[in-house]
Amino acid sequence: METVGEIMEKLIQKVLVQRGECPECGQPLYGWRTKNPDGSERCKPTCMQCGYKALRVQEDLQTERIYNESLKARAINFFKGGSVVPNQALFDCTLQNYQIVDQETRQAVEVTKRFVNSVLLGNPSHLVLTGKQGTGKSHLAMA
Repeated sequence: METVGEIMEKLIQKVLVQRGECPECGQPLYGWRTKNPDGSERCKPTCMQCGYKALRVQEDLQTERIYNESLKARAINFFKGGSVVPNQALFDCTLQNYQIVDQETRQAVEVTKRFVNSVLLGNPSHLVLTGKQGTGKSHLAMA
C-alpha cells in the first residue's frame, strides 16, 4: 500500500514541473505543467519547502514601478496646476519632438542633452539658454 507521501509525490509529478531553485532555501521551485488558455503561466513557481513564491518578487517590483509612476504623475500635476508657465503646450515638449533646423538648434539640443545626462548622474549642474526669439529655448527648458 502506498503512503500519503508517495501519493502526493505522484500527484506533484503529474501536475507540476520543476522550474528552478528557490533563492531562499535552495529547494526546487514548482510550477503548473499546463498553462492558461492564453498561453500565460497559471501562477509563478512556488517552493514547497519554505513557501517562497517568485510572484512576491514580481509584485514587489510592480508595486515599486506603480509607486514611482504615481510620484511622477503627482509631481507633473502639481507642476501643471501651480505653474506660472502661461503656455500649457510647453508641457508637451520633449527632446524627441524638438525641431532641429540649423547648426544653432543642433548645438542647443546637444548642450541640453549633456546637461540632462549630468543631472541624471547626480552631478550638480546649471544651464542658461540664450539666443534669439523662436530658437526653442522654452521648448528645451521644459523638455
